[in-house]
Amino acid sequence: MLSLIILVVVVALLFDFINGFHDAANAVATSVSTGVMSVRTAVIVSGLCNFLGALSGTAVASFIASGLVHDAGLVTPLVVLAALIGASTWNLLTWWWGIPSSSSHALVGGLAGAVVGFAGTGAFVWTKLIDKVLIPLVQSPLVGFALAFVVMVVAMWICRRLRPHLVTNGSRVLQFISACTLSYAHGQNDAQKVMGVIALTLTAALAGWGLKPLIVPARGAAPTEHAATLARYEAQSLAAGKPLTDQRTDAGALHAALQASAAPGIVKSSYDLIMPTVHLEKDKASKDGKGLKEATDIPLWAIVTCAMAMCLGTIAGGKKIIKTMGTKIIKVSPLQGFAAQVSGTAVIMVMSAAGTPLSTTHCITASIMGAGTTKGLAAVRWGTALNIIVAWVLTLPASALVAWLAIQALKACFG
Repeated sequence: MLSLIILVVVVALLFDFINGFHDAANAVATSVSTGVMSVRTAVIVSGLCNFLGALSGTAVASFIASGLVHDAGLVTPLVVLAALIGASTWNLLTWWWGIPSSSSHALVGGLAGAVVGFAGTGAFVWTKLIDKVLIPLVQSPLVGFALAFVVMVVAMWICRRLRPHLVTNGSRVLQFISACTLSYAHGQNDAQKVMGVIALTLTAALAGWGLKPLIVPARGAAPTEHAATLARYEAQSLAAGKPLTDQRTDAGALHAALQASAAPGIVKSSYDLIMPTVHLEKDKASKDGKGLKEATDIPLWAIVTCAMAMCLGTIAGGKKIIKTMGTKIIKVSPLQGFAAQVSGTAVIMVMSAAGTPLSTTHCITASIMGAGTTKGLAAVRWGTALNIIVAWVLTLPASALVAWLAIQALKACFG
């Protein structure tokens, strides 16, 4: 079990690395195409900003770790491995073809295909797929497109009486700043998905040993507040026919259960450092709005390693996709690049705060189109845009299919 967990973590970090160079163009393509930064400078700056963004929160990671599967006990490390194989395969294919597809949707699609292939359709939370993935899949590009169009119109109105060289020089500075913020936003959303996958793997391992993550106080919660919240949650669980066990709420009971379990020695001796915990928060989806749900807390080592993998992957770069996004959709000016990047950043950061695993690729691509249409519809190369949209539509089912095939193969090999 331990060797399989290590393999899954390594593959997850490899996916994060691939995500970094696959999505590097999201933040730097327009800056490179307008000459604001060289490719080398752009990917280094983007990589560092991605690293900082990845350290800034865990809302998206918590959703991936606990929001898409009904029971973590149904998810084994093999299932997560199959999901990563499906997502990575699609990412590498689209990178090779130079098409900016979504790593986020590839990962969600891979997880759906692997879970269904292992435990059936009832194991996956399809309502969350619709609410948190499919609806934002449509909404975020539309909002990015419209916002970039408005920002570009406002920028042109502000600059209408300024000298051209002042506008160009100022736009280049603004575009550099917006490229940094977009990279930060990308790390804030995309790196968290792999953190969530690692936490899901560890939670599944605990379930395999007959354990569940310890419920800890939410950040800033007083002991009395935590006790009251825990009592409410216990009553809620009893009413639902799912009583809590002592090891979920008491560190001493968890320690005793851990020592009696088949968990490896490193887990028994270093549980607090390497395994995820959970805290309780309001469940807005409950009937009265007063229900509670568990939110996964990501281990620090997973946060740091995922941030580093994303950073190094971004520095590795992705020239093919940079060319597609920077020149083949529309010839971008510095002012248009700024409008596109600042609009994409706004959408991504809002969605990240809400815990939505957004496609940064979709946002920035649509924002580039929105900024470009201020020159007229003919300014956008709609043939290239159509190819990108087709890739968007195919990403979820294609990665799910590969993951489904992968879990069948893994089951045949390992049982």
